[in-house]
Amino acid sequence: MSYFTDWELIRNVELNGLTNEVIPINAALSSLSGTTCASMDLDLGSIMATYFGPVTNDGICINGVRARLIALGEVINETRVHTDVLKMNCEGCEYDVILNDYEHVRLFRELIFEYHRWITGIPVKELLNVLSKDFKCIFTGRAHEDYGYVYCRRIT
Repeated sequence: MSYFTDWELIRNVELNGLTNEVIPINAALSSLSGTTCASMDLDLGSIMATYFGPVTNDGICINGVRARLIALGEVINETRVHTDVLKMNCEGCEYDVILNDYEHVRLFRELIFEYHRWITGIPVKELLNVLSKDFKCIFTGRAHEDYGYVYCRRIT
């Protein structure tokens, strides 16, 4: 889950004349829609616990803030963006989205994502196996077993 309210981002978008190009969404990317309870404690352990914490739809959120979860299909439908490039750096949500919402991931021409095996416990090889159906992927920059960056270009 990646969640933030970033007024600085919105201001930068405005200052750079990108209001028609960048659409900030105050939500966390997930394979499912709904809500979750995001901890107000932003240490690393809490970030991981927030991503893998239970989805709550009952309105109860103690010691945190409710965060909207948005599926990739919703982002595409709500924003009507062209599915050219999908960039994900969301501390673990890349596994959830690629493995559980591939029908929408495969709509994009290019993917760029940071993977976090040390958060999910899932080897990046599992992501690459799924992506290889439609994409040619390469590691970019520093690549480690636990984390790194991948660039993919659709081949189908």
